[in-house]
Amino acid sequence: MAGSLPIVAAPDYSEMLIGVAGVRLRKAATPFVYIARGYSNSALTVFNGNQFYGFTKQPARFWWQEPFCLITDGAERLLWQVQIEGKGTPTGSQAWRKLAAIFRQPILGRIANGSFVVSYFDWDLSGGSCREAMLRDADEGSAIAQATQREWTSLPQAGVMLSRLRWRLSWPTPLR
Repeated sequence: MAGSLPIVAAPDYSEMLIGVAGVRLRKAATPFVYIARGYSNSALTVFNGNQFYGFTKQPARFWWQEPFCLITDGAERLLWQVQIEGKGTPTGSQAWRKLAAIFRQPILGRIANGSFVVSYFDWDLSGGSCREAMLRDADEGSAIAQATQREWTSLPQAGVMLSRLRWRLSWPTPLR
């Protein structure tokens, strides 16, 4: 999920989360969305994501030129290329309801001490849109200047781009 503009953020805040839906743990009866990796241009959300939510976030820069977004690390090595598709689906549509159902599952993270923590998304569905996105992992990356010459090392992955959508994530609690 790539997105921007959460409830408490500045206008230039961008973030990408890589989540795996339907994860099941032996000691829990319900499926989770496991956040395997995250990228953000906000030092605060990187710190909070790692320290409290267990999201393994990295600082990143987001270079937006629709329909593309390049995500780079601090040395401007390319990490991901995101290609946004279509004009967007209103949050009241069938496509959005399917996506929202996935993200009503508890969000699972693993903090530094190895413990699992759980949190929940709270969505403000007024306004906003959801668009399909193709994600391409640049493996170890390359300079932005060489981005068009880069050979990708993995197949594109399906994703979504959320825009103008307000959300918040509950404070994490230990998995019981």
